[in-house]
Amino acid sequence: NQTIGNPEAKSGWDRTESVGKLLALRAKEAINRISCGEATLRLTYAEPALPSTLASFLPSTTPLHALEINGLLINFFPGEPCVEIGLEMRRRALERGYKAQYSVGLSNDYLMYFIPRKFYADVNYESGANFFGPRIEDWFYREFARMMSLGDPAPEPPAIPPASVAEGLGGLHIVLEGAPHVLGVQRGRAFAEDIRLRYETRIRDAIAGGALLPQGGIWAHVPGFVDVAPLALTMLAMGARPLLEGIPESVFEEIEGIAEGAELPFDAVWLLQNAAYLHALPDKGTLFNTPLCTMFAAVGDRAGGDDLIVGRNLDWAEMELPVVMEVRPDNGRRFIQVGFTWNAGVFTAMNDAGLVLCAERVPALGEPPLKGAPIEMILREIIQNESHPDRAADRLHTCEYLRGWHVLIAGRVSETVRATRNDRASESTRELSRALVLEFGERITQREAEDGLLLGALPETHPVETDTAVRYARVAALLADERIVGRADAIRVLADREDGRTGMARILSEFTRHSVVFEPKSRTMYVAFTDVHGELGEYAIYSLGGGTSHE
Repeated sequence: NQTIGNPEAKSGWDRTESVGKLLALRAKEAINRISCGEATLRLTYAEPALPSTLASFLPSTTPLHALEINGLLINFFPGEPCVEIGLEMRRRALERGYKAQYSVGLSNDYLMYFIPRKFYADVNYESGANFFGPRIEDWFYREFARMMSLGDPAPEPPAIPPASVAEGLGGLHIVLEGAPHVLGVQRGRAFAEDIRLRYETRIRDAIAGGALLPQGGIWAHVPGFVDVAPLALTMLAMGARPLLEGIPESVFEEIEGIAEGAELPFDAVWLLQNAAYLHALPDKGTLFNTPLCTMFAAVGDRAGGDDLIVGRNLDWAEMELPVVMEVRPDNGRRFIQVGFTWNAGVFTAMNDAGLVLCAERVPALGEPPLKGAPIEMILREIIQNESHPDRAADRLHTCEYLRGWHVLIAGRVSETVRATRNDRASESTRELSRALVLEFGERITQREAEDGLLLGALPETHPVETDTAVRYARVAALLADERIVGRADAIRVLADREDGRTGMARILSEFTRHSVVFEPKSRTMYVAFTDVHGELGEYAIYSLGGGTSHE
């Protein structure tokens, strides 16, 4: 990402000649100032293991050299580092006591480009040719720092403690605590075996079987005995980079941590996060395997003393290892997320302010684009940093590129009440419940509760699939005569299997993976998982106030 200047504003070969003459003049000026004397040279060599990569045609180690001459440090890079990496290398060297530092590229090996993390989502040649993940710059800083003779090296980072993992009712309960990268490493280590298995089946096997290969072009003519996986994986990883655009930095760092903990390349974990998107591309011919779910909320008097009840079934095509994740970040709100071992994003969650976020896929509204952060990554950042439902909605209203989703937002809001009595004014604060649904189609539509009820989709007035319309019509019928909708009513609705209905036309179907009821007022969540036969297990109780039990 650097090129020569053009001080004399020349063009064509005249520019080349101009730059050559100017460079010669500068070199002659420098030569005239050179004085010779004693020099101490120190050459250091190392061949460290490289970060893991999907590009299996690249080596696992590389030679590094550093040359010191009387306080000058020269670092030799085995490829082409972006200028930002060179400038940061210089800053660190000067901080360690060197008089000057220079970086030399294309030395001893050629591993293509090395870019800073902030450019990883860019769609250009240099970013696409960075094969060692977004932490490659940190790898160089660390490895070259170990070769420096001046100054004190930075202390090794503290060891990351393991996450607390316990068997729950039909699933696992894990507690993650710390900075974003630490959260990711804890999860990656705890579920390394399952994450690697999901990557093998969802990505590598899909490429081997042709499900993630283009149907035309050169791919259609590759002989069957040729293993296209190394090249296809690398190109697929490049193609998924635009989905990183706009992803919150904390989520980015957490995914980096998951990759490190699971001992997988970053690109492998990112492809796994987006497997459903990739399978949904038009030339793949496979179904979109993201949630086709059921969700609803009862608000205010309709929810009785609880003031707000949210019910939600998540339907997912694949059998997964179900996990309840309690996340305690260094910064932001604590939250509980229901999902799977590998997914860093949020489909079903509540934070310690009582904010609830649930998402469901509505294909009739369009296909999600292969650009910009996926919906679950945006929700992951919102659940950690917002407490007010309207602010969460405002954040989502800025995501105009999204298509094909409904997001249910619910929570508690404070309202100031002013009163005058005996000519004296007073103010008090009361808490009210709020629930709304955002629909991401050609434009973003916001719906509020009617008569105290809010459905994830309105089957009669909104574009939805036939099965979805049938499901939500059933939800509306089951709740219509309930003057007050409590937790038991929500559980009954989520467990409904209407006679005569099959598949996704049922609220509880063979694709349902978890069933959740939220009580935001008490910051309590009730979750049940289905077994391999589709039977719903007991509900476990999780409270952000602490403690877990079952009923």
